[in-house]
Amino acid sequence: MLFSIPRSILLTTSTASLQSLLPPDAWSSLGGWTPLILSMMREYLRTSTWTPYFALLPTHFDALMHWSPEELAELEGSNVLSKVGRDEADEEYEETVKPFVKAHEDVFGDAAEYTAELFHRMGSLVLSRSFHVDSKGDEDDEEDSDDEDEDDEEEEREDVADVAMVPFADILNAKSGSDNVRLRCRSAVSPRSLRR
Repeated sequence: MLFSIPRSILLTTSTASLQSLLPPDAWSSLGGWTPLILSMMREYLRTSTWTPYFALLPTHFDALMHWSPEELAELEGSNVLSKVGRDEADEEYEETVKPFVKAHEDVFGDAAEYTAELFHRMGSLVLSRSFHVDSKGDEDDEEDSDDEDEDDEEEEREDVADVAMVPFADILNAKSGSDNVRLRCRSAVSPRSLRR
């Protein structure tokens, strides 16, 4: 074992305060990774348990999502442009995040702080550093299947409640699918490789 991390410091939709502050019907109206990204945005914009963690995370990314229109124009004619996902992310921000934050300013604070740039940055952190965890707990690390088909099925079924930002563990060098690092914790985190 390299290190041990208490479940209480994992940044998830259940450890962040946002879900408990919103009406259940409002929370359940959010889909995809938006609940986790919104939770991260709110924790980032306030002094919280994760303030020191956020201070260590990158604020700029080289991923295509963050390229300017002029830079992306250089890739015109390639298949890469259809895989960037910027349009879908911008649509989620404009149609879901902005109105949701505005409607619940009593919980979020100043809606102007919840910018598209911050939404994309938090989304990029999830994509580049999150782990798959078992939100229900109680999973032993007895079963250590390397069955790729099973892993693929679980990825397809992934629930946002099973995605966590894990302070310190995300510094480990990992590549999705290579299983060079595995996260295990009794009754807390199921054995899954890093999400990269």
